[in-house]
Amino acid sequence: MVDRYGLRPIASTLRIDPANGRFFVDAAGKAVVLAGMHTWTNLQDADNASRQDPPDPFDWDCYLDTIVGYGQNFIRLWMMEYVDIEYDDNKPHFTPAVHERTGPGLDLAGKPRFDLTRLNQAYFDRLGERVAEAGARGVYVSIMLFEGVWSSGQVHWDGHPFNGANNVNGVDVEPLDSTESGWGYGSNYHSLADPRVLELQRAYVRKVIDTVGDLDNVLYEISNEDWGSPANIDWQYAMIEFIHEYESGRAKQHPVGMTPTWNQNNDVVFNSPADWISPCDCMHRPVDENGGRSYTSDPPAAGGQKVVLVDTDHIFGIGGDATWVWKTFSRGYSPIYMYQPESVGPGRSVVRDAATGGALRAMGDVVSYGTRMDLGRHRPSGELSSTGYALADPGREYLVYQPLSGELRLDIAEGEYTVEWFRPGADDPESAGTVRGGGRQAFAPPFDGPGVLFLQRT
Repeated sequence: MVDRYGLRPIASTLRIDPANGRFFVDAAGKAVVLAGMHTWTNLQDADNASRQDPPDPFDWDCYLDTIVGYGQNFIRLWMMEYVDIEYDDNKPHFTPAVHERTGPGLDLAGKPRFDLTRLNQAYFDRLGERVAEAGARGVYVSIMLFEGVWSSGQVHWDGHPFNGANNVNGVDVEPLDSTESGWGYGSNYHSLADPRVLELQRAYVRKVIDTVGDLDNVLYEISNEDWGSPANIDWQYAMIEFIHEYESGRAKQHPVGMTPTWNQNNDVVFNSPADWISPCDCMHRPVDENGGRSYTSDPPAAGGQKVVLVDTDHIFGIGGDATWVWKTFSRGYSPIYMYQPESVGPGRSVVRDAATGGALRAMGDVVSYGTRMDLGRHRPSGELSSTGYALADPGREYLVYQPLSGELRLDIAEGEYTVEWFRPGADDPESAGTVRGGGRQAFAPPFDGPGVLFLQRT
């Protein structure tokens, strides 16, 4: 795949735009929209459909080439805390693990038990290498530090290093009371209850930061879709502050994120000390808390309280298409896409654009437009457009998405503007001359189907 987007190596860390909290800015003050694809095994190798141990390796080179080839600039880098699991048709073995297997004695999978005081250098070497390689090609990486949803399952807890049967340190975590259908089982591990467990967790987080903290393209995520008990929320907030404090004395500071929990609504993430968040409106998060709008089909306009990465993982699971990407961006968010790999092994660890309804290509196009725009000055301005989907810096720039087909109407301030139409999936936009502003005007695309209208003051 040819890289037609010209992504450049990352040369500065991100910080929240002080004038527009919807986006990060780089050291030059340029606002950045983040968009990219991710999947469960992009750091640790695993294959859900196979008992093979060790599993076939994830094709990182093919994955990174695909991201860059589509013009995307973001990776959500997964980690799994449990290591060995077999139930029904799901039989993954994750490698490398965070901790060393030293024994004596065997764990529940029949392998040497873990020593929780000894961190596995192979894990951190791979982490550092992949983050550095992504940064050299213009891609930011959010590093998942803990994994909450699967660690909450009893069958997954059987393969977790902090299960007392699986380590040599005498560390064990009692399951939550009143677990439902085996879920919530390991969630006390993600709490402040046991000082010894907490210090082991902090030692691991310090090692991650020491490994990648000198790189510019880094973000952190505390835990994926954790259980969300009050104790768990306290732990996540404390971990965010711990990272902020640990990095405060270092040369570089990086944004820290929080993703939604199973037993709380989106207020938990919006009210957190996180620099960025991902919301959800599925499961226990009714759409009425988002003003009656769903992040899957009609997202509410971003208010600017947080930088929000709307991730298909938390609203579809697997889902979304090009229309979803453009709607999400035009409402002031960064669109992130989770995919199911076609397979594992060489050249098979990715998904093709056609299988995503054009979402992969659309994310690159969003990054391209975000780079061209003075994005930090833009606000979601759906009221200006008949489509309801617009980012605008009135009097200077307007980006409008037409999810259907045909003419749209737009309120534009006085002045002269260049007019450009872009057909999602096309290689290049089409110039449509200039227009004089003033009031509500009609614009008709030169093609059928969805389109993007872009106006810039001459």
